[in-house]
Amino acid sequence: MYDSRRVLFSCTASPPLKDLLRGTATNLGIGFREISRLDEICETRSLAPPVVVVEGESPSDELFASLSRLTSSMKVWLALVTSGEPTVTDIVRSIAAGVANCIGFWTAMQAISYLIRNILKASALGDEPVQTGLPVSGKAVLLLPGHFLVCGERQVTLPPIPGRLLECMARNRDRIVSSDDLKRSGWGTSNGVTNHALCQQVCRLREVLDVFGLGNSVKCFRGKGYLLKSSPDDRI
Repeated sequence: MYDSRRVLFSCTASPPLKDLLRGTATNLGIGFREISRLDEICETRSLAPPVVVVEGESPSDELFASLSRLTSSMKVWLALVTSGEPTVTDIVRSIAAGVANCIGFWTAMQAISYLIRNILKASALGDEPVQTGLPVSGKAVLLLPGHFLVCGERQVTLPPIPGRLLECMARNRDRIVSSDDLKRSGWGTSNGVTNHALCQQVCRLREVLDVFGLGNSVKCFRGKGYLLKSSPDDRI
């Protein structure tokens, strides 16, 4: 079970977000613009490197600078919740600023609920929920909500079904995922979905991964399923 002391949020969070986090997180007791004091607060309270939920308006350069300093000094799972509509530029800018463990930008409460569940799970497992595990020139390839695939300043958008297939394989990377499980992830059901249809969508996924030179990262095991290899150059 995760330690709720590791999940922190700003006291300026909106009532819906506070309701969502009540009982599962610790109020930071500081405002949105004071997030740069987080390392000091964590040291004072003897907190483990935390999950941090930050809510505010459109991200500013000042905020990105503070977050960059913060994530360079301690390991933090970070969720940015914005009231404005995020853009791909916002996401890429956050990655370029060094916030490589940024979970995403969210507006709808349903999306925020999905985000919180996943960062809590990541906190418990000690894993990065958006890491595909695929390296490119020493940088991580991140699969962000909305099926944005980002590495440094490069980004592509995955179609819905290939995006869901990659999410499923990334959660089980270096392990074979059965065709039935992938069908349920991609289409919501395995009934009526042919292996040929699955193969076509995996091919579309490989085409997108090829943008990063990672088309060979998805391996097919005939009669069993597919595997996402963390080190695509390694032979299986």
